[in-house]
This record gives sequence, C-alpha cells and structure tokens, in this order.
Amino acid sequence: MIYNTLAHYYDALVKDDQATSAWHDWIHTVKIGSSILELACGSGEITRRLAQDGVHIDALDLSEEMIAEAKQKQDSQSIHYFTGNMLDLKECGQY
Repeated sequence: MIYNTLAHYYDALVKDDQATSAWHDWIHTVKIGSSILELACGSGEITRRLAQDGVHIDALDLSEEMIAEAKQKQDSQSIHYFTGNMLDLKECGQY
C-alpha cells in the first residue's frame, strides 16, 4: 500500500491548511452530534480541528502508518484513532 511508504512524508507533500479549514467549516454546516466517525482520516488534520471544537471523534484509516503519524500530533483526549477498512464498519457502532 502506497500510504505505508508515504505516511511519513504525507503532510509535507499535501498538507493544505485552507482546504482543512474549508472541510472543517463545511462539516459544521451539517447537524453533527457530540460524536463523529471519520473515515480515511489520514494524518488527522481535520480530525484535530474538529476535536478542538469539543467533538469526540473515532478516526479510522486503512494505513497503520498514517494512524501512527496522526497519533504523533494528537493533542486531544477526545480522539480515538484505529486502523480498519471503511468497507467493513460492522464493529464501529452507530453515529
């Protein structure tokens, strides 16, 4: 999987603060509860922004290496990162 190799360099290559802000703002236009499941969370940029708003987030990504990169930046206890395939969500509960 390409992201296993790319994970360490991902933010340096594709990080876009303006896009992160736009996604963050758009998510808040939708009625959200106190808990969110984020699929394909990558390096956790949007995840962290939402957690700063007081939202509890379960963040899933297929790449263990991307999850490891996201966890290194974690500054909130309201984020739970885990590795999994978004095509199989039967263990994730309801959101």
